[in-house]
Amino acid sequence: MAQEHHIPIASKPRVAGHTLAFWNEMVGTPEKLFSIIGPTSDCIVMSRPRAHGSGPARAFLLAALLRSGRPLLVLPQKPRAHTGRRMLIAWNQGLNAATAMTAALPLLTRAEQVHIVCCGKESMPGPKMAHARNYLLHWGIESRAHHCKGRDPAAEITKTYKALGCDLLVMGAYSRGHLRERILGGVTHELLLKKDVPVFTLHT
Repeated sequence: MAQEHHIPIASKPRVAGHTLAFWNEMVGTPEKLFSIIGPTSDCIVMSRPRAHGSGPARAFLLAALLRSGRPLLVLPQKPRAHTGRRMLIAWNQGLNAATAMTAALPLLTRAEQVHIVCCGKESMPGPKMAHARNYLLHWGIESRAHHCKGRDPAAEITKTYKALGCDLLVMGAYSRGHLRERILGGVTHELLLKKDVPVFTLHT
């Protein structure tokens, strides 16, 4: 991949301004590895585990999400022509959604269209979509708001995503708690592991 994009492979960083690729091999559990390399990364990019993939693939994805403290970009197995031109932000008035949105600012500022969707009434404590839209405006980003009923958030977010022709979903991760969502199911689990859409997420 580095050769294809004419990026030299180096053994250590050089003066700022040079684009370099590095190849590192480490041994250890996913939790240990991502607790080391994650905090000093801008963003971690991973492919979504196959529907009937092995346990290690899911273990690496969850470790990257829960142990690194950094944004995670999860891409489908099949390559896409474009990612990040039309972005959809899943909003739930929670801290995780807000931090994911702010972490995605470098991508949002380059997007051609930005949409925000909220499933259900905005009756919880925390910022509403109007606050999120105003925040984005301070960065010169215009956005459109969309409301869904909230009966099945994962399905409604996916339907809105496809109807708007989006190519990247921004969302917070595990607002109800990781273990609870793994046992009971939840929006994060459904969209990260079962839906075939690119997802930019962050767990705080």
